Amino acid sequence: MIIADKPLKVGDILPLRFDLPDPKIFHAHSLNITARVAHCDVDISPAFYDIGLEFTEMTPERRIIIQAMMDAYEFRRAN
Repeated sequence: MIIADKPLKVGDILPLRFDLPDPKIFHAHSLNITARVAHCDVDISPAFYDIGLEFTEMTPERRIIIQAMMDAYEFRRAN
């Protein structure tokens, strides 16, 4: 999920580029991947939107990078 200040249409296909800050962690400088907008809902803060993405071109290498990104940068809300 990403948080944005503008909504996106469910089903839209997005070309994404992630610039990766630490090649020691990610083993790459950037990641180019395509994603489909799976859902778009108003965030707890109504000025923002929670956007769920489904990556459409997943490979084992990309999966490792995405998992490392989530482990390093994921925001965890208290339950």
